[in-house]
Amino acid sequence: MRFSPRIRRLAPLVTLVVPALVVAAIVAVDAARGDGARSPVSWSGSGALPGVGTAPPSAPPPSPTPAACPESGLSVRQGEQEAAMGLRVLQIVVVNCGAATRTVRGHPAVRLLDGDRRPLDVLVSEGSSGIATVPRFDAAPATVTLKPGERATTALLWRNLVTDPSVRATLGEFLEVTVSGGDRPQVIALDGGVDLGNTVKVGVAPWAAYR
Repeated sequence: MRFSPRIRRLAPLVTLVVPALVVAAIVAVDAARGDGARSPVSWSGSGALPGVGTAPPSAPPPSPTPAACPESGLSVRQGEQEAAMGLRVLQIVVVNCGAATRTVRGHPAVRLLDGDRRPLDVLVSEGSSGIATVPRFDAAPATVTLKPGERATTALLWRNLVTDPSVRATLGEFLEVTVSGGDRPQVIALDGGVDLGNTVKVGVAPWAAYR
């Protein structure tokens, strides 16, 4: 079948117009359905399309909750540790985490606990207890006044010495501390522990102002 020259000239125009009319009709139908306000979606070409068959984004992990301040207003924590030729000194710090002024005096009551928080058979006594000559441990007890946020320190003294290799060495992994009489004991985990060996003897220093 042959077409006139005029119809042949219009053929390219028809080829362009008809698809455009089809697209316009599809858009009009989508608009009537309420889908015309969609935002453009970006896709890299790998994985699932955004929003299709994917789980909603997970919420960020919660921030760690700070430890509550005890009713006494005094919070116990581990301080620095010093070691020299088998002699060990572990600092224990108490912080006034309350809103009122507090005082501490004398020596805290302490107990060493194992990894299951059971008391160990250890002799704990006030002062240097013949372990070594350390003046701070044998200082006279004094009253330390703590304003909110201020600290006081005590310390533990022991020797890491194995005198009998057939006996299992003693390791304290937790420490129970009662700051002063009438306070509830607090248990803290010990970083590195108290490695007593076979000596099972610990001295305790009196409370002193934090420096």
